[in-house]
Amino acid sequence: MTAFAYPVTIRNLLTGAEVRVDALADTGSTFSILPASVLAGLDVRPVRSVQAEIADGSLIELPIGYAEVEVDGEAAPTLCAF
Repeated sequence: MTAFAYPVTIRNLLTGAEVRVDALADTGSTFSILPASVLAGLDVRPVRSVQAEIADGSLIELPIGYAEVEVDGEAAPTLCAF
């Protein structure tokens, strides 16, 4: 698995509010994980939570919600963990 930084635009699906961030892309990840402050600043709201295993093997609950993620001009609704 490889990880690298790449610029992406995160957008609220309802309001169009957006922010551009340098995201760490991890080819082995299941969800897009963004800082809660970034998602809250865009007024993206959690719709449910999921249990996730982190690097040390422990399980945590993560709130998740939908945002539009744009990479290289291609945008799609994406399930994002806070």
